[in-house]
Amino acid sequence: MFSSSASPCLKRKREEFSVVMSMNSGPSLADHGQAWPPTAGMGTLNLRGEINSRTMKRTRSKPNEREVHDYTLQRLFNAQKSKQQSNQVPIQPAPPPLPSPPTQKPSSRPSTFQNTPPSAMRPSHLYLHRSRFVDYTPPSITTLAFSHPNLSKSSLIPATLRLAIGRSNGDIEIWNPLKGSWFHESTLKGGKGRSIEGLAWIQDTLSDGGQLRLFSIGYSSVVTEWDLESGRPRKHVDCNGGVIWSIAAQPRVLSGMNQDGGEPRQDLVVGLDDGSVTLLSTDGGPGFLEYNKPLMRSSSTKARVLCLAWQNRYTVVAGMADSTIRVWDIRSGRVVTRMTLGKDTKRKGGSREALIWAVKVLRNGDIVSGDSRGEVMFWDGKTYSLRQRIKAHEADVLTLDVNKSGDMVVASGVDRRTVFIGLQQAGPNKGRWAELSGQRVHSHDVRAIAAWEGGSMSTIVSGGVDMTPIITPFANFLSANHRTLQAIPQKPIVACIPESRLLMSWYDREVKIWAIDKLDNVTGALKKPGLESTGRKLVSRLILGNEENITSAHFAPIARPNAGYILAIATNAEVKIFHLRLPKPRTLSYALRVSKVEIPDCFSIKKGSTKDTDSTEGDSGDDSDDENDVISITQDGARILQFSPDGKWLLVITPESKVVIVPVEVTESMGERRSKVSVSLSPEIFVLDRISRTLPHEKTQRAKELRQPNVQTPGKKGKNTRVFDYGNLSSYPHTISRIAFSSNSKILVVTDLMGHLDSYIFQDEQWVRNPAGGLLPKLEYPVAAMEFRPQSPHLLPATTSEKSDGGPQQARGEGLEEDRLMVLTAHNQAVFEFHILRGRLTDWSRRNPPSRFVSDFRNVVDVGCGIIWEIEELDSPPSGETTFTKERVWFWGPNWIWMFDLQQDFPDQDVISSTVTPADLSGQNQANKRKRGVVNSGMLGDASSHKRLDRDGDVAMFDDATPSGDDDDFDNDDDDSADSHWRKFSCTPGKPTDSNNAALVSVNSKKQDSFARVKRASNPTKPHWRHYKYRPIMALLPLGEWGPRVRGVDEEVEEVKELVVVERPAWDIELPPRFFGKRERTDELRRRIWA
Repeated sequence: MFSSSASPCLKRKREEFSVVMSMNSGPSLADHGQAWPPTAGMGTLNLRGEINSRTMKRTRSKPNEREVHDYTLQRLFNAQKSKQQSNQVPIQPAPPPLPSPPTQKPSSRPSTFQNTPPSAMRPSHLYLHRSRFVDYTPPSITTLAFSHPNLSKSSLIPATLRLAIGRSNGDIEIWNPLKGSWFHESTLKGGKGRSIEGLAWIQDTLSDGGQLRLFSIGYSSVVTEWDLESGRPRKHVDCNGGVIWSIAAQPRVLSGMNQDGGEPRQDLVVGLDDGSVTLLSTDGGPGFLEYNKPLMRSSSTKARVLCLAWQNRYTVVAGMADSTIRVWDIRSGRVVTRMTLGKDTKRKGGSREALIWAVKVLRNGDIVSGDSRGEVMFWDGKTYSLRQRIKAHEADVLTLDVNKSGDMVVASGVDRRTVFIGLQQAGPNKGRWAELSGQRVHSHDVRAIAAWEGGSMSTIVSGGVDMTPIITPFANFLSANHRTLQAIPQKPIVACIPESRLLMSWYDREVKIWAIDKLDNVTGALKKPGLESTGRKLVSRLILGNEENITSAHFAPIARPNAGYILAIATNAEVKIFHLRLPKPRTLSYALRVSKVEIPDCFSIKKGSTKDTDSTEGDSGDDSDDENDVISITQDGARILQFSPDGKWLLVITPESKVVIVPVEVTESMGERRSKVSVSLSPEIFVLDRISRTLPHEKTQRAKELRQPNVQTPGKKGKNTRVFDYGNLSSYPHTISRIAFSSNSKILVVTDLMGHLDSYIFQDEQWVRNPAGGLLPKLEYPVAAMEFRPQSPHLLPATTSEKSDGGPQQARGEGLEEDRLMVLTAHNQAVFEFHILRGRLTDWSRRNPPSRFVSDFRNVVDVGCGIIWEIEELDSPPSGETTFTKERVWFWGPNWIWMFDLQQDFPDQDVISSTVTPADLSGQNQANKRKRGVVNSGMLGDASSHKRLDRDGDVAMFDDATPSGDDDDFDNDDDDSADSHWRKFSCTPGKPTDSNNAALVSVNSKKQDSFARVKRASNPTKPHWRHYKYRPIMALLPLGEWGPRVRGVDEEVEEVKELVVVERPAWDIELPPRFFGKRERTDELRRRIWA
C-alpha cells in the first residue's frame, strides 16, 4: 500500500494498475452504449450512477473503470498486432469503423477485439499454416548447354533459344530465357542411377528440316538423343568402348556451305575413359545417330578424356587426366600435337598428374584450359605453346567459358569463386590476360558454366552442388546484379485435398501424403515447445518399383461417403492407379490402406469424341470407325495427370500432348459385414482433338525463305544482309504445359507453350470441343498459371456480375455455369480473365488490363506458380441477386505472394506516376538494401535494365512492400506489421470506402478522367497486398472447408479460411562438406573486423 503522502502521480498509477488487474469484473463498455476513446480528457469523464456516492467522492478525478478497461484492451490488441511474430500467423481483415454497440458481452479472446459486423456478415479470419516438413531435395546441377552458338550484337535473339540443365537424378530441364523471365518449359525425366554428365545441341541441315536436337551422356558407354516433343529418349547409340566422360558438337557453318561445297552437318565427338575419342554421325535428321569411326588412341596410359572442344570443324582439342592436352585431326584420325602441363609437385600422396577439367577455344583459335591445380592457362592456337598462366583459384577449376569476341574468360570450380579474366587492350601489358573480378555467388562447388551472347543479351548461367542456377551478366558484370533462379520447380509438385486436410508431394520415384490437424488442435499444440512434428501425420508413403522418375501425380476423393481416395501416378513409361482406403475403425492406426487398381491394357475411344461437330480442320479422309481405335496409357505413360474436382474424370495428357479423359467408375458391393467400395477405370475413353495451328517456323513467308541457303535480304541502309536459319523445335512449342478444370467439372482448358488455349465442355454425356473456343485469343507469352473461379451456389443467369450478351453460353442455356478463367502469363505478370463459354475477356479484365496493375507486380522477375480464389457471398441473398462480400485472387511465386481485390478497379499507373513523386511512393524509410525478387533484371546483359539501384532508384516501392518479421533480409518498419497491411485494403462488407481516407477508388468505365488527380492520404486503401517473407515457396494451397465454423469457448460463429504455404529453405537441405580456402578465411576475417 502506498502511504498517504504519496504523490498524485503514484496514486494515479496505482489506480490504473488496479483497473488492469480487475479487467474481467463489472459490465463492459458496450453495455453502456459509449464510444471509446472519448473526446474529453480523462479527468472530465461522467461517472455512472451505479457506483456509490462514497466511491465517487474519494476518486473524484478518477476516470470510468469500464472505459479504461475497454481502452486498455484496445491498446493491447493494437500492440499485439504490430508486434506479433509466430510460426502460424492468423491473418485477419482490419476492424471496420465502430458500428452500433452490440447487446451481448464480448469475448476476451484476441480475435474478438475486432468489432462484430452485422449478423448476415460473419467475421472472416484467414489463417496461414507455414509448413516446412516436405523433405524435397532438389538434385544438383551437373552440366549446362545453350542451344545456339554466340551471335553478334547486331543480330536478333533467336526465338528458339533454349537452355538445357542436366541434373544428378537424370532429369534434363528445358528453360526459355523469355526476355529475362527464364521460364521453365518442360523436364525430360530420367531415372534411378542415371546422371546427366554432358549435354550437346546441334542443328540439322536445311534438307533435313533444320530441327534442333539434344544429346546427353551419363556415366555409361551410350549417347542418348532426346525427343523434346514427348520428353522421352529417341535413340541410344553405344560407342563400343568404356564409360563416356565428355561430349562436344561440331561447330556450325553459318555461311550455308562447307569447304567441300556440300551442305554442312554437325557431328558429335565423345571422349572415353580409356583415352580414345570417337566420332558419331548425325546425318539423316532426328533419330539418325550412328557410330562413325574412332580416332587414334592418344597413349598407352589410357588416361581419361575429361573434356573436349572444337578448334575448328576438323580439329578437336581434348583435356586428359595425365597432365596433357591433345589435339586430333578428324580427317586423318591422328594426334596433331600434345601440350604438357607438368607434374603437380605440391600434391602430397597419390598421383601427381594434373587433371584438365575444362578446355575452350577463343575466337582467334587460342586454347584456354582449367586444371586441378587451380590454374587457368592460355595456349597459342598455332604453335600450341604456353603463352600465360594465372593462378585464379585455390582448388580445382571445374568449368570455364569464353565470350563471343574472345577477350573475356569466366572460370569457376571447387572454391566457389566465379573469376572474370580479361584481355588488356592498351598499356604496357597489352595482349596479356589479367584477373578482373572474383565473386562468390554460389554456396558450394560450381560444376558447370554456360555463357551466351547475342543481340542485347549477354548472360552467364552457372550451377553446381547447391542446386540453384544463377544468372550473371557477362558484359557488365562489374555494374550489374546477379539473379538466382529457385531450385524448386516452377510447376508445383505438391497437391492438396482441402476438405480432407490431406497434402501430397511427389519427386523422383516417391510419393508422400500427410494429414494436417484441425485448426484448434494446431493452435493448441503450438504452445508446447520442442514438438517438431506437431500438426501433421504421415499417413502414406509409396515408392515405385520401376526406375523411371515420376512425371505427374494427383489424387481426389471418391464420390462416395467414407470411400477413401483415388491416386494416380505417371511416368514416361506407365500410369498407375491406387485406391487409398481410410483406416479401419476401432484401430489406433491413422495410415491409409493402399491397394492397386487394375487398369485395362487397351482403352477404346468413344465414337464422336475425337471429332467435333463444328470442326472442319484435320479431316484426313480416313473412313475408319473410331470405335476400332485403341490407346494404351499403361505402356505409353503420361505427361500430366489430374482428376476433376468431383472425382469422376481422370485427365491424361500423353507424352505426345494428346488430351485423353477417362471416366472413373465406382461400384459398391455388399460384403459379410459391411458394403465394399471398389474403383475402376472405364474401358471407353474420350480423346479430344485440339485446334489445328501452324507451327512457328511455318507462319510467314520469311520462314520459308530461311530454308534456302545464302538468302540475301535488304537491310536498313539499303545493303543486303545475310539471313541465317537459327533452327526450329518442330512441334515442341505445341506441348501442353498447364491444365484447369472448372469447379463443377464441366469445363476443361489446356494451354501449350505458345499461349494457345483449347477448351472443352461436357455436353450430352460426352466431352466435345467448346464451340466458342476458336474465339479465344493467342496469348503473347506462355501461361504460367490459370484457375477457374469457384462455382457460386447463388449464381443466376440474369444476376451475375458479367451479364450474358447473347453469346454461345446463353444460346445453349448454360448460364448457371461459372466459366470465368483467370490466367497469369510467364512474362511481365500479365493477368487476364476470360469467359471461356463466350470466347472473350470479361468486363473486369477489359477495365483492368495488365498495364493498370501496379508496377511492382509487373516488375517481379520470378515466374508465377499458382492462383487461389477467395470468394465470399451473403448467406441468404435476396431473391434473384448474388451479393459478393469479398472477391479476391491470390497469385504466388517462388518468393512472393500478391493479393488483389477484384471489387476495386485499378487506376491508370501512368496517371499515378505523373502525379505522385517516387519519393512519395518509396517513403522515407526506404533503405539501400535491394529487395530480392522485386527489381527486374531484364535480360541480364542489357546494362540499362539491371543497374544497381542507389537510394533514389528507378524502381519505386510502396512503404508496405515487405511486412515486418523476423527475417533479417528485409527492412522492417517499426510502425507496420503483417496485419496492418491487411487493414489498408480491407473495408466493412457492404459499406462504401471512406473517400477521405482512400487513395484508390473504383473506376467507372465511362469516367476514366476521374484519375487525373490522385489524392495521397496518410492511410490509403489499396486494392492489393504483397508479401516477400516466405521463400522458397513450393506451394500455396487452400486447406480445410472454407465457411462458417464454431470456434472458441464462447462458440462464436466465424468465417474461417485456411491456407498452407509449403516452404523448402536452402539451409534445411543437407549438402556434403565444401571447400574452405585461405582466401575465404581472409575474407571472413576482414568482414568480422569491419563489423
